[in-house]
Order: sequence, then structure tokens, then C-alpha cells
Amino acid sequence: MSEKGGGALDKWLMNNTVARTFAFFLALMLWLVLKMEPVTSSRTGAPPPPPPQSEKTFVGLPLHVLHDEAYEIEANPQTVQLTLKGDAARIRLLTPAQLKVTVDARGLSPGTYTLSPRLTEGGTGLNWSVEPGTAQVRVLNKKQSEQNFPVEVKFLSSADKGVDQTAWLTNVQPSTVQVSGAPELVQSVESVRVEVDPLTLPKSGLLTWSDRLVPVAYDHQGKVVPVQIQPGQVTVTLIAKPSSSDTLRRDLPFSFNLLGAPRAGYTVTSWEITPNLAIVEGKKDVLEKMKSLHLGDLSVQDETQDVTRSISLAPLIPQGVTLLDPQTVTVTIHIDPLDVRAVRLPIKIVGVPPGLDSVLLNPKDATVQVELSGNRDALQSIDQLIRDGTFTATIDGRDQQEGEYTLPIKVQPPPGLLLKSVQPEQATVLFKPKDKAVIAPGDDQDGSSTGAPVDPGSSTNNDNGKKNP
Repeated sequence: MSEKGGGALDKWLMNNTVARTFAFFLALMLWLVLKMEPVTSSRTGAPPPPPPQSEKTFVGLPLHVLHDEAYEIEANPQTVQLTLKGDAARIRLLTPAQLKVTVDARGLSPGTYTLSPRLTEGGTGLNWSVEPGTAQVRVLNKKQSEQNFPVEVKFLSSADKGVDQTAWLTNVQPSTVQVSGAPELVQSVESVRVEVDPLTLPKSGLLTWSDRLVPVAYDHQGKVVPVQIQPGQVTVTLIAKPSSSDTLRRDLPFSFNLLGAPRAGYTVTSWEITPNLAIVEGKKDVLEKMKSLHLGDLSVQDETQDVTRSISLAPLIPQGVTLLDPQTVTVTIHIDPLDVRAVRLPIKIVGVPPGLDSVLLNPKDATVQVELSGNRDALQSIDQLIRDGTFTATIDGRDQQEGEYTLPIKVQPPPGLLLKSVQPEQATVLFKPKDKAVIAPGDDQDGSSTGAPVDPGSSTNNDNGKKNP
């Protein structure tokens, strides 16, 4: 570089304005660099501290159960406790309405399951816990209504085909079916019927027709109601009525003699005969005398289980009568074990003669203990009978005169139950003129009485044993 050029540069650098401008731009660049750097600790270079943390517990949040529409759900518990931990500002703004705790029962068949509740709404970015940690969920079939209907028989287009339905005897087994489904559907059912095509009926011969048909439910407008029917098929038997005036066709019920008794501790609870009617034909004067078709003797001696017998009917048909249907029947006699139960019954004195009052001197609590045996359902019904006052112990006060008597205590067991014992079997009763004070033996002399006076006719003794005016 020439001396002349170097001198010019030195002169430019030494210019005060240039130096100031250069210093300004240098300071500006340094400020921009510092401004763009992340804020760090002047000592350690660590990131800024996290936001304040907090914890909050929500009590009584409803537990939602996700499930398929085909089922109903029962959950235990129905509410839970939710605890959230995390950003204090976020937790402070949350309300119970923004939080949703659920268990997922979708895809599960009917049964009981142990499922874990989860926070599914309102807890993003927060730590959470639910108490209790599990829930018992029962998946149930939707509630259905049930009702029994008789099965009707209808001929298809009988008017068009010249068939008179009244010319046929009809027998349906079973005669009733159970209709089940949604309550509103079952309620809309007007009738249940099977339909017979007259073209399938015989035109000659014995004129007997039988088939298994599917019953269908209809509403009052004749439209099919989509419900379940059990059993799904019934047996329909049609027999042409006789044309002769001296010939008769009848449906006869069955009868039989029940012999013997089950083994001790067991009892006959019911019986059934399937089919329950016999269709017979014969001379009018013969059939009019028949009240039933007798099946003979059936023994349950020493039995402990149900007794079932299949009986052929042909040998049982009297002379002059023709059996049309069925050819055999099945008799089932149900035998169940006996249960035993002891209860205390209030004592009533009945039939007290006019002009007399009665006082039960003994037993002083005016009750008697009875022991009954029978099937479980019948024994469980006793409590209601006692509350209704229809099951009591009685003492017959008829034809009694003034004085003290020892009389038997009578107990009539409800239907289906057997009376095993009565304690005590007798009671002491005092009959006195009306309004006459009584001091029973052993009572204090202040007029109190351990025997309870009883109103004439039928009454129950009071509890404290004091005499009534």
C-alpha cells in the first residue's frame, strides 16, 4: 500500500464521527445477541422452575358405566372419590361437572365383573387416582314382562272354503302359553292363536286331524306382536263332531286314586296329567253318564321323588265308547321334602254365650306354640296369615256356663300344611257374668288379673293380663 493511501485510511479511522458510528453498531449487535439467547440462571444454566403444584380430591363423583344397549347394568359403588395432582392453576379451575369417571362393560355377556374405574374426561396432563380402585358391575338382560294366554284355534279363510269350524272339536296341548318381552309389547297382546288350513283336514274316515303348530301373538288390530312365546309349538287335535243325533263326542277329564303315602319327611305337593282331556265318541245315553275317564290306582307308598306313569287308555274305555284321542297319557305326581317350622299363635275364644265374659287364665301370654310341616313356600306364607288374623288357635266357648273350665285348644293348619304338635294342648278359661270383677288365683288383691277377659263371640286376650271392664 502506498504511503498516500495509508495516510487516507488512518485519517478516516481517526475521524470522530466514524468511530462513534462503529461503536453504536457494535453495541446494537451485542444487544441483539443477548436478547435472542434463552433466559438461564446466571450461575447454573438450569431451566426455569416448574409452575406451582397442588392436590385436590373430589368426593361423590358419579361412576358412569359404558355398556351395550341390549343389557341393563348394576354397579357398586355408584359414586367414587377422585384425587388430582399437578398444575395448581389447572386444578383450581376444574369443577365436578367437567370430570367423568367410567368403567367399560361393553362387549360383556350377562354376569358379574370386577372392573377398574378410569378418568376419561377432564384430567388431561394431570395425575389421578380413584377410590375404590375397583367396582363390581352386574350385566343383566333387560327386564321383561311375562303373561300367560290361552291358545285359540282359527281356521284360515274357512268361509271361502265352505268349512264350518263349529263342526270340529278342538284340543290344544298345552292349552296356555307364556308370552314374554318388553312390557309395552306384552301389554299390547290381545290374543295368541294357531291357524289351521281347512284343506289339510280329512274328508272321510275317522275325521281326526292332529299337528304341531307355532302359536303367534296378535294385537287388537290383528297385527303380529314381536314377542317370545314358550313353548314354541303346541299340539292341536281336531275331531269332527258326529252327525247322528244319538251319537255324542265329548272331552272327558281324567281321574285316579292316589294310594299310600311318601316316606316320612316327604309329601305330595301336586300332580299333572298330559294331555289333560280324552276325546271320546259313543252312544249319547252312555257318554252322558261318564263324568271322567278313570285311570285306576297310582301308589306313592314310601316314595321320595316324583312318580311318573305312562298309561294306555284303550283298556280303560267302556263298551259302547270309542277313544278318538289321545291313546296314552302321562301322569306325574310331584313329591317334595317336608320342612318343619314352629310359630306362636294368638288364642281366640269363640262362641262365648250371651251374658258371659271369658277370661283366659292359662296360658297367661294368650299364645300357643304350634309346629307345622309342609313345603317351603307354604311355610313362608304363615307370617302373613298370622298378621291378617286368619291363622289362629281357638277355644270353643259355646254351651259353657259360669265357672272355670279346662278346654282343648284347636288349631286348623292352612291348606298344604300338616300340624305336628300344639303346646300347650289345653287352656284354663273362666266364664263370668258380664261386668263382674275377677281375681284370678295368684293375683294381687288390688283387682289386677293375669287372665285376660275376652269379649263375647270372638276376641283376643290382651297382653298385660289385666281384666277389662
